[in-house]
Amino acid sequence: MRRAFHHAGAESVLMSLWKVPDKETTDLMVSFYRIWLDGQPRQTALRRSVLNVMSKTKERSGHSHPLYWGGFVMVGCPE
Repeated sequence: MRRAFHHAGAESVLMSLWKVPDKETTDLMVSFYRIWLDGQPRQTALRRSVLNVMSKTKERSGHSHPLYWGGFVMVGCPE
């Protein structure tokens, strides 16, 4: 799939390596786009978003298992 996006002209692809629960995926994507559209580089936006999800998950459940945040990766960031 990543290769198809690359051949189609995408500069980078943000994807998950496994099925991440919907709530955490929504939290991460909303945070990512807010930070990125504020002018931060994509890599910075992803890192800050992952940290946000880790914090929210820990508040909700008392722990921050990587299942909820560790599956997201960005490939091909020329920024």
